[in-house]
Amino acid sequence: MRSFTLILALLLSQLLAFVPALARPRNAYRSPTPTLAGPAAELIAARQHHAPRALLDVCAYIGADVGLGIDLLGIDLKDLLDLQICLCLSALPLTLDANAQVKVLGDKYGMDLVNVVLRLLINTVPSSKHCTYPDNCTPSCEQTEPCGFHCKPPYVKQGNQCVCPAPYVSCNGQCLPPGTPCGSAVPKPPYYRRSLTNRGTEFRI
Repeated sequence: MRSFTLILALLLSQLLAFVPALARPRNAYRSPTPTLAGPAAELIAARQHHAPRALLDVCAYIGADVGLGIDLLGIDLKDLLDLQICLCLSALPLTLDANAQVKVLGDKYGMDLVNVVLRLLINTVPSSKHCTYPDNCTPSCEQTEPCGFHCKPPYVKQGNQCVCPAPYVSCNGQCLPPGTPCGSAVPKPPYYRRSLTNRGTEFRI
């Protein structure tokens, strides 16, 4: 009887030793997926090409088409008729040194009120337009075309786009001089060592 009790105790001790191993998740022994962080991640992000988003704005020419009325939020419309200025919402708020007409209005009514009225006019006058600009351009609000733009050199205007003209090379979002080699937008991974323990050989990839 004593021998049987001893054998049973030994079996139970062996079983208890295996229980924690069985309860442990199957992937507990897997190597964590390597991730890049810090300077290495920032370097890769900086070298990758990210297409810029289209620029959006609302622009209008403010002049004789302001409309009929006596005043607008306390500003005499006759004073606004003299502005003769093409403005976009992105240019607000203006300051007193924007131009001579704006300075006159600012001195008379205060720039806070002037900017509120200008924002209202840009959104409501007949010449008001919602503008979408192509990449590689500088917006240029003009009386005949509130949504006008100029292409940044060496890009040239072609329809509603700024294109990289021949013989320049379009590479990863840049217009490069002729003959410039164009590499990949994604950099090569950093060198690392992989040890093949089964062969006792170390390779450098």
